[in-house]
Amino acid sequence: ADRPMLDLLGEAAVSHQIVLTKADQPKASELQACIAEIAEATRRRAAAFPEIIATSARDGTGIVELRAAIARLVKERQ
Repeated sequence: ADRPMLDLLGEAAVSHQIVLTKADQPKASELQACIAEIAEATRRRAAAFPEIIATSARDGTGIVELRAAIARLVKERQ
């Protein structure tokens, strides 16, 4: 379901980053497999930032990384 939107972002040359939510729900091996699959797919997308951030509001996983990524973006835009 996300591919058409990602295609549109790529066609418009809009830089974007993949953020996965609810990373606490799948098993660790399933999450890693999902991240690897998405990383492979995004390698072909020039507008996609290569780092994938997996987050969980429940246990705090990835929140620091997401905040840092947002801070970098805001700083670049100033």
